[in-house]
Amino acid sequence: TGASALIGNVSGDDVVRYALSLPVAVVNVGMDGWGALESSAAVGREPKISKEERDRIHKKLAYSPKTHKLPYFH
Repeated sequence: TGASALIGNVSGDDVVRYALSLPVAVVNVGMDGWGALESSAAVGREPKISKEERDRIHKKLAYSPKTHKLPYFH
């Protein structure tokens, strides 16, 4: 899945929680099956994450394209 390609070992649920914590009106999350849909819906019902947790996730996802390569870029 795409989650395994993320930098910083961040789970798909954390990425959805991060997106939902931002000042957005709509978040479009791609789904490859009912399990992913149910998981994302459950995450959406959880309380928003704190600024500290959002900063932790952001730090894990931060990368420099000069030093890191995502597996789908060749």
